[in-house]
Amino acid sequence: VPTRVLYDADGYLCMLLDVVEAPNLTALKLSEEETLATAKELTRSIAAIEGHLPSVFDLRGPEQWRAFVADTIGMLDELVTAKRFVLTDDSTVRRIEGLAMSELVLAAIEGPSEYVHGDLHWGNVFKLADGYRVIDWTRPFWGPAGLNGVQAVETAGHDPLRHFDRGVGMVHAFRKINWAAQCQLRWFREGHYDEWVVNGYRRMRGCTEGEWGTWDPV
Repeated sequence: VPTRVLYDADGYLCMLLDVVEAPNLTALKLSEEETLATAKELTRSIAAIEGHLPSVFDLRGPEQWRAFVADTIGMLDELVTAKRFVLTDDSTVRRIEGLAMSELVLAAIEGPSEYVHGDLHWGNVFKLADGYRVIDWTRPFWGPAGLNGVQAVETAGHDPLRHFDRGVGMVHAFRKINWAAQCQLRWFREGHYDEWVVNGYRRMRGCTEGEWGTWDPV
């Protein structure tokens, strides 16, 4: 969405954004085939963005991934020790750590990378006559190619593992675990973040067997 910066100083940023008068993709109820084609088109468009792109983290390479995993596991350990997480226990954290450093995940990390929107669900994408408009660029990052597609296909209610690598699916699930830990520890504090971690672990484990599964209440 086109924007114009009105003020940028002292840690504050004010922007003027175009009004988007169009349906989002959730309302259009795309088929799985249409969802996949749209996700690929959006991924190509995101890859074509030029300039020095902002990112909240960079997962391009094993060293960056190991640091990201260590930070995530550190947050989980802190939350479990403080009993702020009760569904997630120490054994779950250790299993998550093992899955995060598995061969499937490392192969995805060492493969091609892309600029990732970070929240590419269909409620954030609007279809206009001349193309798409994407909003909510709050947490973009660099990561394995396919992450944009995995999130788009997942949030449209389809199985990403029918179209994307299992290791990329595991990276996506682990990133949601990282965000859940951050939210509980630093940002919102109230929410189903303990449940997110358990479901993220189940999803990572399922990916090893080629099963995406559902995101269930715990």
